[in-house]
Amino acid sequence: MNAIKLNWPRLTVREHQLIINELKTQSDYVYKIVKSESNKLTIAAIENDVKKSGYYHLHNWPNQNCFLQELFQNYNVTSKYFKNITIQKSINELPPHTDVNRKFTIINVVCGIADTVFYNYKFGESLKKIFLKEDLFEIERYKFEPYTWYAFCNSTIHGVENYFGERISLTFDLTDIGTFENYKDFIDNIYKKEILFKI
Repeated sequence: MNAIKLNWPRLTVREHQLIINELKTQSDYVYKIVKSESNKLTIAAIENDVKKSGYYHLHNWPNQNCFLQELFQNYNVTSKYFKNITIQKSINELPPHTDVNRKFTIINVVCGIADTVFYNYKFGESLKKIFLKEDLFEIERYKFEPYTWYAFCNSTIHGVENYFGERISLTFDLTDIGTFENYKDFIDNIYKKEILFKI
């Protein structure tokens, strides 16, 4: 399974509102992920018009540590991984793709309930980052609950369907923290390791 619901403390309406407000107040540090000429995804210059369709990312902003301390003040949190937590936003549906540099993450959808769809490529392996639906076949489909944490395999082709508008999520990138070898190792051992929440 490319997404699994986690038994981590659920966030509240108040905490989701804090995330939405932080994305707005830190708009100067929001980057857009765009398709390059070689059909790969790359980070664009800072994107001031964050109302256009696409995918946006707030990562490494000046207030990040203070914001996350406030967000998780009522939880028993391992703060050494705060630098791996980002806020992402998509506008409207996202085409099938694999992520830039991220192989597996944890996601909490703040607003915007949509279908997250995972695919396989019909023609074997591919180095592409953006795909056409006619070249794929669907393997899994999820509708993530708000306030809830999910393990997410970012290296499997995935897209967002059945949605129009703004969708915001909090994500925790586990790719390079040195704790797990891959997504399977992560889902097999998440409750055996101290990651973010000390359960």
